[in-house]
Amino acid sequence: MLSARVNEIVLFIKKQMQFEEHPIRAIIDKFKSLFVQKNLVLLCKQQDEESEEMLVDIGYEDKLTYVTDSI
Repeated sequence: MLSARVNEIVLFIKKQMQFEEHPIRAIIDKFKSLFVQKNLVLLCKQQDEESEEMLVDIGYEDKLTYVTDSI
């Protein structure tokens, strides 16, 4: 009984998160953006170790996009 209720709640939350204007989604997106900005150096270092291309040669916006997509 509890499992079915939890499943309903999860499905409801999942459905709500599909709306781009949902406040919780905005909070999550803002958190991810701030996290990437604060930890860009560490994230780039990690990505450089895992990839063949070096991130040193590209601009800040491209680094931000690359790291965000990689996460």
